[in-house]
Amino acid sequence: MKTSTSEAYTFKKEVVFSFYKGMLISLLLALIWLLVHSAILYFYQKNFSFFIQAIKQSIFNPIFFILVIFAGIIVQEIIKALLLYAMAGVKFNRMKAGFSLTTFMPYVESNYPVTILTYRLLLFVPCLATIQLVWLSYIANLHEWLFITTVWIFFCSFDIITLVKLKNYNKNMLVATHPDRLGVLLY
Repeated sequence: MKTSTSEAYTFKKEVVFSFYKGMLISLLLALIWLLVHSAILYFYQKNFSFFIQAIKQSIFNPIFFILVIFAGIIVQEIIKALLLYAMAGVKFNRMKAGFSLTTFMPYVESNYPVTILTYRLLLFVPCLATIQLVWLSYIANLHEWLFITTVWIFFCSFDIITLVKLKNYNKNMLVATHPDRLGVLLY
């Protein structure tokens, strides 16, 4: 029986990035997200009152704001677990869940490597699913969702960075989350 990725698979390459680079890119992506969607809302409403309203709603109802942000992050990890089960056949008892002190994020991962194609979907689908709620900002005038999805983009950015770093590798290679650094190990 396989006991760890290092014993059962042949290591090929580390694909990693620094925490500071990750934070810088995350802040940049979140800022771009906020600016683009603020511009869309501005052209939709012809004023910036939505922005002031969103700030007020976020400041005057911080418990709701924080709870929704954490709920979205947890939903992303639940989606990852379900995708691991459905796409890679990883049973729940072979998944590892926890909280990373490096990224200050919860995580769900397989105890064993999965194909790069599966891993890409594990990174992309949860981000895509939760940020779709930005449409609430447009449709239902729930402007605080603009800020909530901006925070989700910030936290998704580490996954997006990994996704981009994996783009030139064969989709059939095996990949596992790096145990000590931000990034992955290829097998």
